[in-house]
Amino acid sequence: MKWRSTAVYLLVLLLVSGIYLVMEAKKKEASRKEKQSRRVFVFDAAAVKKIEIRSGEGEEKKVILLEKADNWKISEPVEADVDRALFADFFSSLEDLEQERKIGESAGNPGVFGLDKPSLVVRLLTGGDWLDLHVGDRNPAGTARYARVGQGGDIFMISSATFRALNKNLKDLRRKELFSWQPDQVSEVDVKWRDEKEFSLERQGGARQWKCSATPDLAIKARKVENLLDEVHWLRAVDFAEKNSMPSQALLEVTLKLKDGKISKLKVANPDEAKKEAVADCSEIQGPVLLASHILTSMPRSVVSLADRSLVPADAADIRKITWKSESGGGNLVLMESKGWGTKEGEAPPRTVENSGPVRGFLAFMENAEYDKAVEPGSPGSTPPQGAPDSVQFEDVFGRKSSLTWDRLPAETTGLVSVWMQSDGAPREVRVKYETVKRLNESLARLSEK
Repeated sequence: MKWRSTAVYLLVLLLVSGIYLVMEAKKKEASRKEKQSRRVFVFDAAAVKKIEIRSGEGEEKKVILLEKADNWKISEPVEADVDRALFADFFSSLEDLEQERKIGESAGNPGVFGLDKPSLVVRLLTGGDWLDLHVGDRNPAGTARYARVGQGGDIFMISSATFRALNKNLKDLRRKELFSWQPDQVSEVDVKWRDEKEFSLERQGGARQWKCSATPDLAIKARKVENLLDEVHWLRAVDFAEKNSMPSQALLEVTLKLKDGKISKLKVANPDEAKKEAVADCSEIQGPVLLASHILTSMPRSVVSLADRSLVPADAADIRKITWKSESGGGNLVLMESKGWGTKEGEAPPRTVENSGPVRGFLAFMENAEYDKAVEPGSPGSTPPQGAPDSVQFEDVFGRKSSLTWDRLPAETTGLVSVWMQSDGAPREVRVKYETVKRLNESLARLSEK
């Protein structure tokens, strides 16, 4: 009967599937055992309390000792925090260390393999026992290194990549990030240049607003302060300097107060122009370090350089409408519910812009575009000319409108160009670099092609 044939087929299928699963399980177990047999060390990672790294030969031999309390730290030849990411890779390589190929006994002549004077010895203390790895010369092909466990163990090979992962020096292992705080945790910033007036900034109510107590009427651009904090936060040591190499008087001092009351400080000395480096001292890292000297050119010299001179008051992320006219044409863009941009003409529904990259690029440019100086109201020519041919208007998510108007640009000039800004009240004339307005025109021309 048909149902009996079906039952037989199902039974056969189940039997074949069961055999397949059993075979796959056996393969995986065999693979696991084979991999386990190649393991150089088998230890409980949580039980490891010390690691010693010896590298080099003769007088050049260097010893690094790492010890674990709450966290891993370097205790010799200096006391320092470890680079967590690099140490994690190092420890993982040690834990997963495998024999690439077994050679066998050294036959009483380890010098043949460079193991009488190993180029690298890594020792780890787990429980009460030390486990030692000795690494010697390269094999003739240069693809691996000879190694053994302890003084008299069998010789095997480890890959060159594994050797590089284990052969770490003091500079590799030391912590290089100067600060552990995040920019949004900073409540106050103090910047002091040698022989120049210092300035201080204070965050207002935990928000993206900053004020300078010495010049309370000066509008500070939050993005500039955020850039300043990012510059400091992402600083990394390129190397480590001698103990007493930091001069008593720094060229630049930055003090940051965090919301939890903690203080972080950075001092930077005069740069070495040839090496493009500068000695620095940081309150969160042991000993003086060497930094890339560009930090000295990117830090503001005065609070005036942090003033808000934005041509557009709204953030790029808040803008929902862009309307413009220029010699290259005009247009009207709206942000659609799908978060894409669309062209709007009359009462018709918006037509999706296939490539909104130029729109995003234009908004990013406008968010950072600034004027050089403002013209005093009432000055000759401080009102916009009638029928100025070029303009662009923005509307943000809150319904607030702002606009820019300017005359046609001359073919070339090295001076500043008049632009009239309007958001609240009457138009305000400002002077803008020629290159900025030229780029504004070019960006609008690309938008007109959409």
